[in-house]
Amino acid sequence: MLAEYYAYNANLKTISFKGNNIKNISPLVHLSSLKKLILDKTAVDNILPLSKLKELKYLSVCYTKVTESQIKELKKSLPECDIYHDFE
Repeated sequence: MLAEYYAYNANLKTISFKGNNIKNISPLVHLSSLKKLILDKTAVDNILPLSKLKELKYLSVCYTKVTESQIKELKKSLPECDIYHDFE
């Protein structure tokens, strides 16, 4: 429900959901101006919907259920985005 609240403010540049019990981030795909998204310590397990956010430059997914393969796939769509994770 939290992501749905933010989905209607298209001018947002930065959002941090760190430590929140958010799982579904697909409502955020409408935030075309979003540049920085922090999802650390959340229940997020799928970041691929973010591939539509062409302005995204910083994404942090430490301590989530996001897989390394999802990160590699997202990097193909968003090569300018720095993605931080807790994989070695």
